[in-house]
Amino acid sequence: MWSEETPAEGASTTVYAAAASEMEGVGGCYLYNGLKTQSSSSSYDAELQAELWKKSCELVGLQEA
Repeated sequence: MWSEETPAEGASTTVYAAAASEMEGVGGCYLYNGLKTQSSSSSYDAELQAELWKKSCELVGLQEA
C-alpha cells in the first residue's frame, strides 16, 4: 500500500543513501524509511531476477548481456 508522502518525505531515503557519511562505501542494501531492511522474499528469486532482466532489456531495446 502506498502512503501519502510529500515529495521531500519520499526523497528523504534516497538523499540519505547518497549523502550520509555513514553510508559511504555501503552498497547492496535495501533501505526503507532510512533504515536497512530485508527486501521482499520475491526479490531473492533468481528466476524472477532473470525474467525481469530479460524484459527490461527488451523494453529499452538492448541485447541481453
